[in-house]
This record gives sequence, structure tokens and C-alpha cells, in this order.
Amino acid sequence: MIRYSVVIRIFLPTGMADYSTYLCPPGFYCLSGADPILCPAGRMRDSAGAATYTDCQLCRAGYYCPNDTINTQGIPCRATFECPTGASIESDCRPGHYCPPVTGVPPICPPGYYCPNATETPILCVYPFYCPEGSNMTLACDLGYQALTHAGIRYDKGISCRICPPGYFGNSTDRATCELCPAGFYCPAGTGHGNTNPCPIGTYCPIGSDHPTNCPAGYRGEKLRAESYYDCHGCPAGTYSDTEAATHCKPCGSSSYSTGNSSICTCMGKYRSFQKSVGSCVCLSGYIYYDETDTQQTEENSDEDCQQIVDTRCSEYEVRLSSTRQCVLKESVNCNAGCDSSGYLDVELGVYVLYLLP
Repeated sequence: MIRYSVVIRIFLPTGMADYSTYLCPPGFYCLSGADPILCPAGRMRDSAGAATYTDCQLCRAGYYCPNDTINTQGIPCRATFECPTGASIESDCRPGHYCPPVTGVPPICPPGYYCPNATETPILCVYPFYCPEGSNMTLACDLGYQALTHAGIRYDKGISCRICPPGYFGNSTDRATCELCPAGFYCPAGTGHGNTNPCPIGTYCPIGSDHPTNCPAGYRGEKLRAESYYDCHGCPAGTYSDTEAATHCKPCGSSSYSTGNSSICTCMGKYRSFQKSVGSCVCLSGYIYYDETDTQQTEENSDEDCQQIVDTRCSEYEVRLSSTRQCVLKESVNCNAGCDSSGYLDVELGVYVLYLLP
């Protein structure tokens, strides 16, 4: 076994020097020809004979070895502190962990407890909070949720919290309650603040609404955050709204009228249909009218009455053409004018039918 030594100079009263050989003492290392040197901070030596600083082992876990100290065993780490291998000082126990006395690597805080900075013993998590594993503080339920009371430890949001139902919101500090959604706003399930969703124009939201209610057809809404049906205003005479949640009413036009609160206008002329897309009145299918020049019309807007189209009766030898409504003899029809040689005139339909060529 190799042994390291150092020459220690002893000064005698006469001033003469005496040299003796000794093993380097514990807590020190001794370079050749030099005085003993303290093991550096974070290292220790519990036996004699260290020749270099590397012969001083790292301070063991749960202990610390300060600077300028004879470190032979290390100093036990106190509660609320952690001392990993090679520590020269105590460090506060890290958040989310706990440190009983002589802690090297601190254990993680268990579920249902929380461990702030420098904790010796985990602290039980109580209502209305919950604490997952490794918590350094209590956690409140998310906005839009309510804290629940239940048996057992409180470690999981899914167990300790429930979503606020439709028509309610949850933002109290301790999340103890869900509150009714205020009028003028709507609150879907899980709403955090009562004023998050203002009721849009064209709708209204009574207290406790989870969605906007549309103003009905024939009415319009002009108010943001409307609170009741009475905030919807009926369309005045001569106007209409044909959809729910309308924000304005549309005019009927010159050929129609309305009496108020209307979802459609009434045509002045008989046998006419009101066209919402353009606000005009056209003849019903199978009806026509004659304008000022006595020209037959079907699709033109007018307040004049339409009359039913009456076809003359065709004889048994004739067929009615669908395009002109006229009766013609089948033999007199020139097929080449309407179709090629691969077609024929369908007597039942009154139209030209083409054969599909292969």
C-alpha cells in the first residue's frame, strides 16, 4: 500500500529546526514538501494520508462541507434544506418537494399535498383547492368551474372540480359557486365571466341564458345586449323581415304592402307571388298579365291582376307544342327545324326528343 507523507517543520525554542515525518491528517491533503491544506469546499476526508485534493471525497448526500472547515464527515443537513452530493452549503428545499433532516435528493410532494419552498413535511390540500403530485402551491379550479366537496385527498381536477352548467358562469375567488348569467349576456357551459358573451344585435338574452334568442321574423333588433323580447321591434307598415335575428326591415316595394310586424309583403295584384329576393310581385305559374301596350307578361313586377292562361282545345289529330301552347297537326311539324334526323316529336309531351347516339 502506498502511503503519502509530508515533512512538518517544527521550530524549536533555540531556533533550530527539526524535521519529522507524519501522515497527512484527516480533513487535509498534503502536497510534497508543503504544509497540510484543507480539503476544498464540498469535499471531505475521514482518514489520514491524502496526497492531492482529489483524495478528498465529495461530501456525501444529506451533508454539506463548508469552505475553510476541517471536513471529515460533513455537517448534517437541517430540515427544510437539501444537500446533494458535493454540497458546500445548505440549499432551501426546492418547491414541490419536501426535506426532512439529512436530505440529499428531496422526495417529490405526494398527490393531495403541496410543498412550498423550504418544506419539511407536506401540507394537506383542503377544499376548495386541489394539488396534483409535485405541487408547490394549492390550485383553484379553472374559471368556469365549481369546486366540489368529496371524501379522500384532493389531487385531481376531474374529481375536485365540475364545469359550470349552461346559463351560469364561475369566477369567484375560491370557485365555491357558479352564478346565474346576467341579462344581456349568454353563458355556454364552462363560461368564466358573466360579461364574456354579449347578446348580439337582433337577439335578446334574459337572465340565465346559455345562448342568444333570435328576434322573430317580422321584427328587428337594434340593441346590443338586449335583455327581453320587448327589445325586438316590429317592422312598420310597408316593410318586412323574412328572417329571424334581423337587424333592420326591408321595404315592400311599389307593387306590395304590409300592415306591420310582417315577415312577407302582400302583392296588390291578384294571383301574384311576392319575391323576397328582389321585393317584386310576379304572376303565379300558369298566369299572365298584359301591360300598357297590351303585351303579354309573366315575370314583370306589377300591381295589376294576373289572369289564368287558358289553352284552346286541340282536336284528336293535333298535338300541343309545350313551347308555344299552340295546337298543330303532327304531320305539319318540320322535325328538321327543331331536331336532327335522330329525333322525333313526342305527342304526349309536345316536345322534340333526341335519340342519344352511341
